[in-house]
Amino acid sequence: MKSIQYFLCFVLFLAVFPTKSLSKNSDLISKTCDVSKSKDFCKSFLEKHGGSNATDFQSLSAITLKLANSQVLNILNQIDAISNKTSPRDKVGHMLLESCTFIFKGAIFSINEAGEALRDKKYVDARMGISYVSEDGTNCDDTYEQFHRVSPLTDMSNVLQQICDIELAIIAILSRK
Repeated sequence: MKSIQYFLCFVLFLAVFPTKSLSKNSDLISKTCDVSKSKDFCKSFLEKHGGSNATDFQSLSAITLKLANSQVLNILNQIDAISNKTSPRDKVGHMLLESCTFIFKGAIFSINEAGEALRDKKYVDARMGISYVSEDGTNCDDTYEQFHRVSPLTDMSNVLQQICDIELAIIAILSRK
């Protein structure tokens, strides 16, 4: 009989423990998204992409930085794909893609620098680096506009900007602690 009681207590413990853990993780996401510019995107994006695995704001920040880096790599891959489809005669098109490649390669550097700044609790430096990354898509789009063209990277850049907005919200929370 005692073994059944121990077993039931163990099962009850397992049933309650994950709920508390998920509740804490959900709370991290809620607190972050409450300060983010795009609350709906923030919540759905973090829940879909592993934000619920975070145990604190520092780990949520690390997850978000990885997601930003991944988005930049996706953009760079898209630039390569577009470049391969662009006619060799379209010199302006290739020049615009090269310009955007330069911009987004700089974003990878900025994300890495922001990560180091966050580890060192240099929140102003981290905020500045992520703000630069957030603007990179706009800078790429502006380059296209100067030549009266529409950037094929706008949608991907907008997602990057929203990821950066989430990271900026996390940095704001961390800087208050």
